Amino acid sequence: MNLRFYVCELRRQALSFSLWFLLLGSMTALILYHFPTISSVIMEALLGMNLSAFTQEMKSSLNIGLLPDLSEFKEYFAFFIQIITLPVCFYASSLGVTALSEDIGEGTMDFLCAQPISRLGVLVTKLLSRVTTLLAFDFALFLLSAIVASISAPKDTAYLGAVFAVFATAFLSHLIFLLIGFCVSSFWSSAASASSFSFAIVFFTTLVGLIAPISSVTSWLRVVSPFHYAVPSEVVVPGYVYPAIGWALLLLGGAFCVGLSYLRFYKRDLAG
Repeated sequence: MNLRFYVCELRRQALSFSLWFLLLGSMTALILYHFPTISSVIMEALLGMNLSAFTQEMKSSLNIGLLPDLSEFKEYFAFFIQIITLPVCFYASSLGVTALSEDIGEGTMDFLCAQPISRLGVLVTKLLSRVTTLLAFDFALFLLSAIVASISAPKDTAYLGAVFAVFATAFLSHLIFLLIGFCVSSFWSSAASASSFSFAIVFFTTLVGLIAPISSVTSWLRVVSPFHYAVPSEVVVPGYVYPAIGWALLLLGGAFCVGLSYLRFYKRDLAG
């Protein structure tokens, strides 16, 4: 790995990092800061619908099988932070999908590989820079959440462990989407078309995970959705057991994506 190249790649991510964090960070701060106000609102009134019209399977699919007690900060945080962690899946995917396709499409990849760095070095540096950016993004959201929570949460509430657990599992979920996007980027020469395909993967897998519990026949499909391995409302439940086998399979799938990226990138014509 070339250190100067690594730093350069981090700088290239600075603008998108700042814009995404400005948007999602502002939403996170607003959601957590207004806990004292929103916590007094009854859940059914907040959603503006009659939940009795939903079957138990539909409630389970939408993660509203049991209505959270919004007067409890951890449940409030877990319910609303899904508004933040889901868009980060798309940000993670965009980080991965532009890693190679952007330079190949712009015709700068030939120049990069003409430098004293191998194709493997280019691949590893670009991947590590994206993983570092994603880790920094999730960690920044965690710090922001912890700071705002220290202001708005009841003083006798132990919330830090729950907040950390949510963002730690969310990072693993986001990492999988980044690796999928990175694999896609090795096959495309256009960052725009690659992004569309990668975003479709995020949307499709999340949608499949959402509708899977509606029927016992399709319930197994939930395992293909990385997002549903890190549902905040489940992670904060006392005694929650992490699906170690599921995570191991997902990470193996991520490793397979990286390996496939290398094989494709090593053999492809960098002129497009």
